[in-house]
Amino acid sequence: MPKIVVLSPVSVGAVRGMLAPRLKKKGLAVDVVVLHGGDTEKLKTELSDADVVIADYTYRTPLTGELCDAMQKVRLVQQPGSELHGIDLAACAARGIPVATAADGEAMGEHALALALALSRRLLYGHLTLTDGRWAGQELADMSGELGGKTWGMVGMERAGRETARKAAGIGGRIAYWDAGRLAAEEERRLRARYVTWERLFQESDVVSVHATATEKVIGEEEFRMMRPTGIFVNVSSGKLVDEGALSRAVLEGWIAGAGVDVFSAEPVKPDNPLLVAAREGAPIILTPHVGAATSEARARLVRESVDNALRVIEGSEPANVVRGGFAAQT
Repeated sequence: MPKIVVLSPVSVGAVRGMLAPRLKKKGLAVDVVVLHGGDTEKLKTELSDADVVIADYTYRTPLTGELCDAMQKVRLVQQPGSELHGIDLAACAARGIPVATAADGEAMGEHALALALALSRRLLYGHLTLTDGRWAGQELADMSGELGGKTWGMVGMERAGRETARKAAGIGGRIAYWDAGRLAAEEERRLRARYVTWERLFQESDVVSVHATATEKVIGEEEFRMMRPTGIFVNVSSGKLVDEGALSRAVLEGWIAGAGVDVFSAEPVKPDNPLLVAAREGAPIILTPHVGAATSEARARLVRESVDNALRVIEGSEPANVVRGGFAAQT
């Protein structure tokens, strides 16, 4: 009987419930084992005869090289998320085990929109001044702006980028985007999005929102100096795509109006991270601890997508969204 080992903190019943309709239709039976944390030897024993491993979306049970050594017949390691923390990709590649990801655009789009709106309306500053005993209403009115009718520049139009574009258009935003591959004309019309060059995106956008899993170059000082002084920068995709030192200087020195960041080059963030230092110094920056897709609804969707991909492999088909070169190929 094929076996799925789940390292995320979900119940066996929930996974079986997701599998049941397709298993019944196909006349298949699958063994499901959930192991979140625990003894390494027990993990190795359960992994030794697993066909698919669904990794831990909390990253608390890493899939190390030692655990990969125990995987004798695994055909897929499935990450229920877009980040690859906690998976030894080199060890998987050495054993010919494909690694796939899942992504949730809905929650990521909400988070990107929330960061941009909070920065535009200076909500954090308003909260802090009020709790500090100051009534800064007129000051905030002079500092705040609206994002309806403004240009939202999307770096990457994969799933999360498209969802953010849809939400931004819903409040009246005009959508521009850059991607390594241009969308089909029909998809551009549906999203009301226009393709622009890398340079024009930074020069012309009021909000630059990063959703790519890979770019041709790191976003750094050159790009931030291209942006308008009223511009807002948001990153909910990958900290490795952004020069954090350059971004901290951009907000501290006023090259741009503000930044919202949910992902970092190293996590958890260390006290000397330049973005954290800038925030402590009062820069217009909002930092969140990698929670863009961390809602109960999003996690349920990610686990369901992961289970579907696991079953696809068990049925003998090729997995979707396989990682190539360390980056996820999301559609």
